Amino acid sequence: MVIPKIYVEKMDLELNIKLICRYVNPEFNRKNKSRPFAERTYLLFPDLRGKILDHMDNEEIYKIVKPCVELAFMEKELEIDEKIRKLQTSFDAIQRELITNLIDIFDMKWPVEYERITCYIGCISSFPRNVITKEFFVSYEKDIDYLMMASIHEINHFVLFEKWKQMHGYNNDNEPLYPDTLWFLEEMAVDPTLNITCIQNIAPYPQKAYEQFYECMIDGISAENHIINMFTNRTSIEDFLNRAYDFIDKHKNLLL
Repeated sequence: MVIPKIYVEKMDLELNIKLICRYVNPEFNRKNKSRPFAERTYLLFPDLRGKILDHMDNEEIYKIVKPCVELAFMEKELEIDEKIRKLQTSFDAIQRELITNLIDIFDMKWPVEYERITCYIGCISSFPRNVITKEFFVSYEKDIDYLMMASIHEINHFVLFEKWKQMHGYNNDNEPLYPDTLWFLEEMAVDPTLNITCIQNIAPYPQKAYEQFYECMIDGISAENHIINMFTNRTSIEDFLNRAYDFIDKHKNLLL
């Protein structure tokens, strides 16, 4: 059985700059309301607050963001390197057992072509992933417990995505992004699939989905609790994923 290895590396500076540009872009924030991207970014880069105006194009935003991110990379280089070392050490201790259990939960075989999962550490305010390339991105200023929790959250998305591919196929070159129903399924499945004993015994980091999924009420029950109940009462993992997907798709207008 193939068990991918987790590698922790430094984030590419140019990619870090582009992500921060996206997170402060007013147009991006109008289209994607899943997280408070701009506000989180201004907390991490307070010098950017008030400088990004609604009429600015991508080039203008880039010119403002670039020096701020470059300065952070230079000033925090030692902290980033130390966090890379510590996070890699933490994963080395548990990764084989953790990923083996995740694969068992989803009753799937990990594809042989994906031998590595890569975690990049940089200076970012929100943590993106790519379920196709098996890469995710976190930030240096968070403590190790938080980074482990967030990383396991992302790895769970990768396993779920591969299981979904094996069940239904996936022919799109681009990964599912907000507001795709599969994106919602990845996010809402985090709570029930990661808070079970076989995961928490290895990685005792309680997991939660996005807060809005607990606040959204459907038939007197929170949307997230509907998903949790489906997992608890599943006849198989395939049954859970299919029922949860259909439920999300039916009620997605309430989740947006």
